[in-house]
Amino acid sequence: MFKCILISVLLLAGSLTAQTTLKGSFEFAKKPPYGAVVLFGEDKSREGKAGSTLDQKDKMFSKKIIVVPKDSNISFKNSDMIDHNIFADDRDSKVKFDAGLVAPGNDAKQASSWAEGTIFRVSCKIHPKMRSYVAVASSAYFAEVEFDSKIRKASFEIKAIPDSLTKVNIWLPKYEKIEVAIKKGETKTVELKKPGKTTIYGKVTLTR
Repeated sequence: MFKCILISVLLLAGSLTAQTTLKGSFEFAKKPPYGAVVLFGEDKSREGKAGSTLDQKDKMFSKKIIVVPKDSNISFKNSDMIDHNIFADDRDSKVKFDAGLVAPGNDAKQASSWAEGTIFRVSCKIHPKMRSYVAVASSAYFAEVEFDSKIRKASFEIKAIPDSLTKVNIWLPKYEKIEVAIKKGETKTVELKKPGKTTIYGKVTLTR
């Protein structure tokens, strides 16, 4: 009996120590982009599961960037007292759709059939200044990072990460995608660049 209890305690302790937290900070040389997604792309546990919701209030999207799992759906909710018409026509990602007119209190669903790693912009045909970005990622371990145009720094945190996941993906709209391996106890800093450019626009520091 004592041995069984001891083994159970050891197994529990092992499971607790097998998880870590990733802390990170972005720093830009000039005006930051709209948002970023940081995730452990090795994990695909959310693929085909519950989708994501992007709300609209006061002629603004509720998030600057949102993660939606592959083979699920994204719901465009309208919490305003006016109509919205959400659409995408993103040349970089080649994503194009029109979710149609969304009346107050209603929502419109769009299937997330795009490839893993796709990032695209969504807007409102009625209110051109509205914008947000959608990133397709099925990982359960991610952070949606929003940037303030007047602040060049932003931090984030991802908790309860299994030690078996070591590859971090960093995605920013119109920037080069980054993959960096990081294990428990390590700190790494990577530069942020745009495709075809040698200019360094910023950096992100990761600590696990």
